[in-house]
Amino acid sequence: MGLNTEIIEKQLAVFRNAQIKRRSALPVYLQIAEFLAQYMESADGRSDGRFPAEPDMAKAFHVSRETVRAALGRLEEEHKICRVKKRGTVFALQMLPFDSQSPRQNIGVVWPEGSNAKWRNMLRIFQDAAKNGGYSVQFYFYCMENETAMNRQAERSLAECFGTVFYPSIYRADPSFLESLPETAPLVLFDVPPQNSCFSSVVPDHQFAGYVFTRELLARGCSNPGIVRVREDIFSSVQLENGYREALRNAGIPFRKENVFHVRRGYSNNAFLEWLDGNGIDALVLVCPILPNCFTLFHPQVLETIRSHRILIASNSPLDDYGEIAQTIIPCHAEYPYQEFSNELLRLLVLKMKNPDITSSKIMIRPKICK
Repeated sequence: MGLNTEIIEKQLAVFRNAQIKRRSALPVYLQIAEFLAQYMESADGRSDGRFPAEPDMAKAFHVSRETVRAALGRLEEEHKICRVKKRGTVFALQMLPFDSQSPRQNIGVVWPEGSNAKWRNMLRIFQDAAKNGGYSVQFYFYCMENETAMNRQAERSLAECFGTVFYPSIYRADPSFLESLPETAPLVLFDVPPQNSCFSSVVPDHQFAGYVFTRELLARGCSNPGIVRVREDIFSSVQLENGYREALRNAGIPFRKENVFHVRRGYSNNAFLEWLDGNGIDALVLVCPILPNCFTLFHPQVLETIRSHRILIASNSPLDDYGEIAQTIIPCHAEYPYQEFSNELLRLLVLKMKNPDITSSKIMIRPKICK
């Protein structure tokens, strides 16, 4: 139901008296946006609950309709108003808690596209949990190797949604982008070093996985396990290696840097096979069977070598990622509690949406190691 004529005339009279400075360094549309924001907080504004039509506001402010639209656009970006079909421009605080058209019920998820089955499953679980809580979910996918696209999608989500879950690319994480955001931004991070951000985060305990994997391989008689990892600054890979080193140290086995294979640009299967043979590797700690820079465990030559050398693999991925070969070469793997990840991400995000100044929380969750 729209505003009655008396209320509209009262609002327009207030708008006509607005002190808009045409020669100010602050653009006119921003001056109008600030004026409207203050009006919304006034006693009259709180009782009105919405604005008149754009053409009427333009006449009252003596500006073009485009200028009014830009001012309202700024208020919408700040989640102070909602443009609702057949209802007009409604103050966000007037929207009912479970109004499907309220941006306060819209959560954005910024995630790498092409994620494997385990993460796609977690996204479905998160979406269901959010829906049960009265929230709709909008996904913003990006190419993992495109930092510009990643930042652009994160900016879109922050502008269009009331809260955002952000999984920065494991290949091109950009700390400067996170540092550029205000601490009050309704944002929760996934799998990001908890000490490197003022935002709340939920992080899998990769170090625990690396430690248990290595111990299990040693217990099965492997004497010279190696680890395959990606770039030096990737958090999950760093933590997995830290766990690997800790297990060797506790077993009294010296760490050899030659036993760490880095999958870099220019990777070749021959280089990997030479590393296996040259260092006498009899077991592997591995994040997953397919890594960036064209590493794949399923290449016929690589797979044949692993089978013929009876190399065991402890994997940070579920068995489904390995298909038919899983039963013969993988004695243990990690299963991550996706329901718990989803619940914690949603819980922390809702807390942030309701109280932007709340102290950040860092949640680290251990996987279940299956043998």
